[in-house]
Amino acid sequence: MPVPLAATASASPTSGTAPLAVALTGGASGGSGIYTYSWAFGDGSTSTAQSPSHSYAAGTYSATLTVTDSAGARASAVVGISSYAPIVVTANGTPTTGAAPLGTSFTSSATGGNGGPYTYSWDFGDGSAASTLQNPTHTYTTGGSYIATVTVTDSVGNTGTGTVNVSPISATLSASPSRGNFPLPVTLNASGSGGSGTYSSYAFNFGDGSAPVSGSAASVNHTYSAHGTYTASVTVTDSLGASASATTTVTVTIPPLAVTATASPTSGLAPLAVSLSASGGAATGGVGPYTYSWNFGDGSAAVTGLASPATSHSYALPGSYTATLTVADSETPSAATATSTVAITANPPVPTISGISPNFGSESGGTTVTISGTYFEYASAVKFGSRTGTIVAISLTCDASANCSIQATSPSAPAGNVNITVTTPGGTTLAQNDQFTYVMSWTHAAPATLPAAREGAALSYYGSTDVLFGGDNGTLALGDTWTWNGTAWTAGPATGPLARTNAASVNYPDANVDVLFGGCPTIPVAGICAAPLGDVWTWNGTAWTHVTPTGTGPSARTGAAIAYDTHNHQLIVFGGHSGLAYLSDTWALSYNAASGNWHWSSVAGSGPSARAYMAAGTDASGQIVVFGGYNGTSVLGDTWLFNGSSWALAPFGQNPAPSARQLASMGFFKNPGGGNASGLALFGGITGATGVGTAQSDTWTWNGTTWSLLVTSSSPTARYAAAAAEDANGGVLIEGGNTGVLDTDETWRLS
Repeated sequence: MPVPLAATASASPTSGTAPLAVALTGGASGGSGIYTYSWAFGDGSTSTAQSPSHSYAAGTYSATLTVTDSAGARASAVVGISSYAPIVVTANGTPTTGAAPLGTSFTSSATGGNGGPYTYSWDFGDGSAASTLQNPTHTYTTGGSYIATVTVTDSVGNTGTGTVNVSPISATLSASPSRGNFPLPVTLNASGSGGSGTYSSYAFNFGDGSAPVSGSAASVNHTYSAHGTYTASVTVTDSLGASASATTTVTVTIPPLAVTATASPTSGLAPLAVSLSASGGAATGGVGPYTYSWNFGDGSAAVTGLASPATSHSYALPGSYTATLTVADSETPSAATATSTVAITANPPVPTISGISPNFGSESGGTTVTISGTYFEYASAVKFGSRTGTIVAISLTCDASANCSIQATSPSAPAGNVNITVTTPGGTTLAQNDQFTYVMSWTHAAPATLPAAREGAALSYYGSTDVLFGGDNGTLALGDTWTWNGTAWTAGPATGPLARTNAASVNYPDANVDVLFGGCPTIPVAGICAAPLGDVWTWNGTAWTHVTPTGTGPSARTGAAIAYDTHNHQLIVFGGHSGLAYLSDTWALSYNAASGNWHWSSVAGSGPSARAYMAAGTDASGQIVVFGGYNGTSVLGDTWLFNGSSWALAPFGQNPAPSARQLASMGFFKNPGGGNASGLALFGGITGATGVGTAQSDTWTWNGTTWSLLVTSSSPTARYAAAAAEDANGGVLIEGGNTGVLDTDETWRLS
């Protein structure tokens, strides 16, 4: 049998708040043929769709589906629909504006839906936990604009919502920097949130007692000038007049107390005046005002209680010092202190010499010399040339002008000029001016064998020996030859020149011989030789040779002067006595090495006045020096110089000089004992005619321009007509002479 026609109807949703959109679904089974559908929604509306949608106003409805098959059979199905009025929620809060943290009390109520009971859920809009109370209270901790939403649900799940706008105002404040040493410049930065969103005023209070600052600027600069912890605050007011405040802490610390000592100058010659202070003129940090003190580091009293670090100090003595600056601040209850040091060097000044007394002394040393000058404190050495003297006494303190003196004894040294230098920690005096002279001294030689006593002998230096010829013993003229090697006399050859006295002799280096000229073969009577000689002899170190120069030569004479002319490499003969008269002519004797010939020539020009028995020699500068003599009436005391072409009277005017005399002994000395002394030495002589004048014992030296009296601890006794020449040791050798009473055979050496 056929299946009966059946209809099915369903709806989704079957309940809800109006307007309620419902999807309806129809179905059929059984019957026959094709189905047709007809919906009656229960609110007067219909539809022929199998599964239509329909919106229901509030109410309770039965939706009926009628299905008709092709045979005309009908079947129906019904579905119930409940459409409720919407849930209307009323929500309020109080207060909804104000400064955060803002506590707000919320209320809510609902109508509609199925009429309740209702459940409530509050979302406060700030991320905090929800509340299920109908009327909760909530605190907004920060400013902002929040929407508090309450959701109301009825017993069948219908919902409705209500909202409350809450705008708490808040402020923030930051300090940059928020910590540091005073004086501390700080920028305070404020900001507002919530409220109206527009902020019209920022009122700053710095918390340090200074005047508050208000304005529209959200930032302000302020300097905290004292240490402490400060609470800075700001009140931000919005355009509706709501305000909020914020604070921040500023910590101001005391900067470390510091000071840097300064000095100007930091080095120099003692006594050193130094200006002391601190870098920048003051200490830094700590709490002012400051109190300063200085310890100068030289044992002097410290200076304390200064309001300024600036002071001055004089370092009187040389040395290295550390000056210490101490500063104390005014911090309470106890002051902080800081120290700083600065190194100061007071250098010893370089000493100077202003005077030396005496300025000469013996070669044997031991002369106590007082040296005047400056800055001799702490002298460590006194040198005489390269040799060190012995310090006897030092002025421990110089006067206000740095003048002081030192005494030292001279060491032994060869004759000559040396520089005295004084060495102190400050340096060494300049070596200049040859301040001290080691004077030559006389030594009485006592060789085992001596030439017989005599006067008027000729003596000249040859090589490393001296050759002595002739002279007279007061009775007879002598013709013996002796050589001196520096330690002993040796008798020479028996042959040689005719016996004679008062001959002139000298070394002639260009011919490598000594030359002997003239003399008297008899004893002069009152200085007059009746028949003087004019012959020339040479000595080659072992034998005498008679030479006959070409050319017209000087007349025979005795008591002439002979010396080597370094300029023209010839010998110069001057003056003498011809037996009839005192002479003033000048002659040159030269030697031609190529031909072996000797030659006389006359030297033109005027020179010394006529005289005989003068002293002559060649000095260290190469000029020939003639001193004194006798002119038959009086003895002479003038000095004449021959420069190779002409004679000139020495431009004296100086004093002292040797007194007038004749028959003085003159010899050349050169670096005796290794020293640097060189020149001519003049010894003895007689102040008048022989038998009338007085024999002399003084010694003089000639340096090329000046005569100087040589004071020695010992010397030969007064005598005249002693033979003299350069010694083998570079000094001066004299032999014999007449003491005014008798002839002597003594040998003396000056070196």
